[in-house]
Amino acid sequence: DQFINPEQFIIGNAWKGPIIGFWFSFVTMTTIGYGDLTPRSFIAKLITIIWFIIGLALNSIIIGFIVTNITSITLPPDFIMYDTEVAALQNSFEYKAAIRRNAKLERNYSDINTMLVDLQANKVKMVYIDIYSLLDYNKLFEKMQLKLAFIDSTNTGYGIVLSGSTTALLSDFKSFINDKCATIMKFAQTLQTRLPIVMHKH
Repeated sequence: DQFINPEQFIIGNAWKGPIIGFWFSFVTMTTIGYGDLTPRSFIAKLITIIWFIIGLALNSIIIGFIVTNITSITLPPDFIMYDTEVAALQNSFEYKAAIRRNAKLERNYSDINTMLVDLQANKVKMVYIDIYSLLDYNKLFEKMQLKLAFIDSTNTGYGIVLSGSTTALLSDFKSFINDKCATIMKFAQTLQTRLPIVMHKH
């Protein structure tokens, strides 16, 4: 296109020509397209369209590769829920999270014991539940020969909704939590001994 559009694609300069060509190829392939360089001849436009389509395909492949590797690093193979039979308490936070991860939730559960029995019987491949719901389940885990495979560190919150005149209590609640922070932390630490031990694979 340098003969039809010499003011943008410089003729006769061994340095500027290739640099401008590389810049145009890069912004076209990455679908950015600033518009500072524009092809004018039919052949140049045709090549630009072909290069643009190639860029879309390459970007899709690269992004897919990156996402796949990040998922593989973040989640161990045993914890990937996609297309896996998972047990979770009906309408719980874990139940909704499993749905978002495309897990198979074919049975409705209202108690933990039934989920553990189905896991032991291999009716499901995984039980997804709030860790603190398993307080004092150590002996049952040992009896059923079950292991806690992985702890999913997902941020969530539990609390109450204040409305009307009760919103005045918000500052009191915050003050109480700040004052009792050390006590709350100690209490949380005492719960660790009452939880099943996480299985470590070597």
